[in-house]
Amino acid sequence: METNIKALLSDSLKPNLSSCLPDSLDWGKAAFLALSTFLPHLVLSLLLFDIERLRLLALGHGIDITISMCKI
Repeated sequence: METNIKALLSDSLKPNLSSCLPDSLDWGKAAFLALSTFLPHLVLSLLLFDIERLRLLALGHGIDITISMCKI
């Protein structure tokens, strides 16, 4: 039984990555789409993190920062 499993998992039966991808895949378009989708979330998350980190400092100078709703 174990030899049958090893035979099924042999490298000759596994498809390689290039055979799974379509020939017309445009990596530039894929990278742009990933960047344009991910970058705004990353920038907003970092901005909110900085605001939270500096909130007490601002409060010490009389500036009260409150974020009531942030839909991402």
